[in-house]
Amino acid sequence: MKIAVTGGAGYIGREFIKEYSDQYSIISLSRSKQDNAVQTDYSCQHLTEALAGCDAIVHLASQKATKDNEANGLTAYFDSIRILEETLKAAKELGIKNVIFTSSRCVYGTFTDTKFTETDYLEPINYYGICKIACEKLCEYYNQRFDMNIKVLRLGQVIGSDMNDKSLFNTFLHNAQSNLPLTIMGCDIRDYIYIKDVCRAIQCSIEHPECKGIYNISSGIGIDNQMIAKDMIAYFSSSSEIEIKEPTFHKKPDRIILDMTKAATELEFQCACPTVNDMLKDIFS
Repeated sequence: MKIAVTGGAGYIGREFIKEYSDQYSIISLSRSKQDNAVQTDYSCQHLTEALAGCDAIVHLASQKATKDNEANGLTAYFDSIRILEETLKAAKELGIKNVIFTSSRCVYGTFTDTKFTETDYLEPINYYGICKIACEKLCEYYNQRFDMNIKVLRLGQVIGSDMNDKSLFNTFLHNAQSNLPLTIMGCDIRDYIYIKDVCRAIQCSIEHPECKGIYNISSGIGIDNQMIAKDMIAYFSSSSEIEIKEPTFHKKPDRIILDMTKAATELEFQCACPTVNDMLKDIFS
């Protein structure tokens, strides 16, 4: 099977290609010049040439939710919508119906008493979330108007040991190994998903070409910051201490957990590493 991955130079793209290059013939597309990638301007004309002969498209090309982008408002994300539209136009012209698009938990809001389901009312938490909703609607339009099978994957908070960022997970990972304090601010509960499980969800989506619509993709488990810190310390037998600090401003703690019933039923997807301990075992195996 021949698969095209837009945004192949990004974190998820690189990891997916690394995990499944032996199973699929994969074409990586990138705006910048990258080794083993097709450089593209993401115009429909060029994409139609690059995607010829593909059986499925994994669309990952998108602006990130950075502080700079958020400061510039929705216009910072306009190109993400354009690139998606050009990709879907090219897919339609080539008759490629099996398309996977990655969305985000950011469309839901920051609190649920139970778990967010795919039919819940949307309350985007930032401009990035607004952009993802617009992209989801575009996918829905193509599914209905052109009988395509686009799968929208609403990802939980993605984590991995090599993300090269300053997220809570990676900071705790470094500090626990170095016996440094693990500082906790607030008692937010989040639903995390390990990068290899993200790749598996994409693979499950590819292998179900008949499916279409929106799917939550995460562990389905709520984990608070203190649980992460304790698991890290226990795993490394670390002498790190947990320091709890009060937030500088008062707000209701986040509680973001995604319901995984639909993805399990229709895509046959289930996380292999749902807990922090599972993730650590895989990272250091």
